[in-house]
Amino acid sequence: MQPCRRGESSCGGNGAVRIPAKIIEALKNFDLDEVKRELEESDAGTQPQLDENLVWLDEQRKHLIFVFEQVDSPEDRDMLLAINFIELKSRWIAFNTELNYQVFKKGAPDVATQQRAFGTSLLLATVEPLLSSGDVDQITQFLAEPVNRAA
Repeated sequence: MQPCRRGESSCGGNGAVRIPAKIIEALKNFDLDEVKRELEESDAGTQPQLDENLVWLDEQRKHLIFVFEQVDSPEDRDMLLAINFIELKSRWIAFNTELNYQVFKKGAPDVATQQRAFGTSLLLATVEPLLSSGDVDQITQFLAEPVNRAA
């Protein structure tokens, strides 16, 4: 992964974007109010439960911002971006697997898990465009391998 991408706005005048600044900007612009509106419209769960899950999601977002603001090395930031994408994607896969089994065994998903899965998917969608499509493909393939081996 490269700290700057070609063909976009400026990174020291060489025609690339500083990815670390884009990471922090994207996370700071993550619209928690929009997540709340969408979850409220789905009419799933109680308000205290929704508020608790929004706090959880915002803590995830703030932690990512904190991490990226602390690291100076572009190489380390690139690695952290990939690692955090893997973590988010893994968490999203785990939530969805859990939800599928809840539906299968109980006939309905747990609303709190459903809300966290939704929020995680939106946070994932915020981080994913900051990686190259090749990196995303490689990570997705890597995360699918344990499933492919078990089948």
